[in-house]
Amino acid sequence: MLTAALSLGGITAVGAGEPRVPAAVDAVHPFFASLGANGRACASCHYPDDGWTITPGRLQRRFESTDGLDPVFRPADGADCATADVASVEARRTAYSRLLDKGLIRVTLAVPLNAEFEVLAADNPYGCSSREQLSLYRRPPPLMNFDVLSVVMWDGRHSTGGRALEDDLAAQAIEAAQLHGEADRPPTAGQVSAIVAFQRSLAPSHPRSANRAVDPRLAAAISRGEAVFKTRVFLIAGVAGFNDERGQTLIVGSCLTCHDVHTVGRRTATALLDIGVNHPARRTPDLPVFTLRCTRTGEIVHTLDPGRALVTGACRDIGKIKEPVLRGLAARAPYFHNGSAPTLLEVVEFYNGRFQIGLSPQEKDDLVTFLRTL
Repeated sequence: MLTAALSLGGITAVGAGEPRVPAAVDAVHPFFASLGANGRACASCHYPDDGWTITPGRLQRRFESTDGLDPVFRPADGADCATADVASVEARRTAYSRLLDKGLIRVTLAVPLNAEFEVLAADNPYGCSSREQLSLYRRPPPLMNFDVLSVVMWDGRHSTGGRALEDDLAAQAIEAAQLHGEADRPPTAGQVSAIVAFQRSLAPSHPRSANRAVDPRLAAAISRGEAVFKTRVFLIAGVAGFNDERGQTLIVGSCLTCHDVHTVGRRTATALLDIGVNHPARRTPDLPVFTLRCTRTGEIVHTLDPGRALVTGACRDIGKIKEPVLRGLAARAPYFHNGSAPTLLEVVEFYNGRFQIGLSPQEKDDLVTFLRTL
């Protein structure tokens, strides 16, 4: 179980190779303490060396060192289905396959009572969805960049218009303790306040501000990649939450059109987008696909994740997911909310194909090099 103890440098997270995390506290910090019944802490799924999320490599090492008994491996949401057999090491290896392979946590959400759609079919490879309760597989969002964050959670379900970010983070912390930690009561106000304050302190400085020598060839690649990111134009089409909001079928833009905050890669607008990551053509055998029917129009929609629609109930929100902040993304592969891109190069390949940008192999490599510096 992940615990914490005071050290001269702040908090030392005690466990199998856990990193030291500086923090000014005068007791065991709630971020590193188990606040529920299953031994998990916030830090179970949010590591500093993994960009404050969790990566498959670390999960695999924790599985091997504990025979899959580390608190992160819990059927409630860590297993492909809550009813999975976890009685033996090999059974657990199978039961936690999505967590081990892609770092995906199972999120179960109900179809809103006011939904403008009905679920016709929930094709889940693990038999773990109904038409009323959908099992989704998502990466734990990174607990960083809160200095520029505008939406909490992939589907924005903890972001309420007009409410302070601290209140959104508090709501998320309470839900996490009860759902992921299986707590029988909410954490105390003091614990929630400490967790939120800790998360708000995790915005990293820009890596290129460090005073260190850079190989001239690498610097040249970074410069070329930055130019591709900022100036290479292409047509943006069919992006729900963007084209439709502007009333324009085609928009000439670049990567900077959406990732427009300098050195951070966050969009200044708060809308969630459907860029095509949830399109059924991108389905792999390990992911579910849902068939929805919009009740007002009769339109049939197939999606890997209904996204924002499971919060608002609106057909127009099907497939919309939060656009992540790019700062620090090199540490937190795999990418996209469902881990469908194992590397940054595959992220670039997705965008290159989706928007027909026409990047050369050199431009792709340079763009990846630049993204690694953010």
